[in-house]
Amino acid sequence: MPSVEDLAAYRAEKSRPQSPTTASESPSESLPALPAPDATGAAQATVNGIPATAPNTWAKDRSGGWVVRGKPGQTGVVTVVRKSGTTSREIIKRVIWQDGNVALYEV
Repeated sequence: MPSVEDLAAYRAEKSRPQSPTTASESPSESLPALPAPDATGAAQATVNGIPATAPNTWAKDRSGGWVVRGKPGQTGVVTVVRKSGTTSREIIKRVIWQDGNVALYEV
C-alpha cells in the first residue's frame, strides 16, 4: 500500500494539466478548428453530418427495390456512387419522396 506522501505526490501529478498552457494563450486557441468555408465564404452545409454536396447514392425503398438518394430537384442523367466507390450513370424517372434536404428517385 502506498504511503500518504506517495499518494499526495500522485494526486498532485494527476491534477496537473496534460498540455501546459501559458498565460498569453487563451482557451479558444487549444480548441479544434472549425471547417473551412467554401469558395463563396459561406459555411459548408451538412445533413446529418454528411456534406450537402454528397454524391447520389443507392438506397432501398420500402418494397425492397433500389432507388437513388440525392439532393432534390435533379432531373435527367445523374452519377450514382456505390459503397465500393464505383459509379454508374442512371436516368431519373420520377421523384418518389423528398423533403428540403434529400430526395428519393426511381431510376
